[in-house]
Amino acid sequence: MHQTRTRRGWHPSPGPHVTASNSSSSARENLLIFAAAAASPDDLPLYCRNRMLKFLSKVRVEYNALDPRKAACVEILAQCNARKAKESNPSCQVELQRRTDDSPPRIAVTYVNGVEEIIDATGIPAQAIRQRIFDRGQLLETEQMFREAGEPWPVLIPEEEIHQSFPGTKPKKAEEQKQ
Repeated sequence: MHQTRTRRGWHPSPGPHVTASNSSSSARENLLIFAAAAASPDDLPLYCRNRMLKFLSKVRVEYNALDPRKAACVEILAQCNARKAKESNPSCQVELQRRTDDSPPRIAVTYVNGVEEIIDATGIPAQAIRQRIFDRGQLLETEQMFREAGEPWPVLIPEEEIHQSFPGTKPKKAEEQKQ
């Protein structure tokens, strides 16, 4: 793997054998996808390294190839197509729909419980989209644990318990522990 020096430091680059011509936006787009997928796992946040698709049954990415607002879509698509992400959930379908109209880029995710969420990716960074998917997935996981344990979901906390004071715990000092 070759590395390229930028203002922010050294980053992996696809190497000299991959080029993008100015006449083809598809080649440039493929280069971006390749470069994003070639990034080391340490560049990705911990929560999305192996769990990007764990909670999803389908991901559909839609954007116009000439739209400058497509960056988050391209990044999410590259991460969904990464080997480790596919290994985390091989049954998840990843679809790309290239549009020719002026509609904003969007990502439609279907969770394992069947709920579909459509995310307008115009002004949201890819990291925020990943965090949103992860948070919803954590909620699904918690719900599943409660249901398997035979507990009702959602958990209802009585009003009087919410307003109770909690004395807290105070760590004992070393001198107090000796006595």
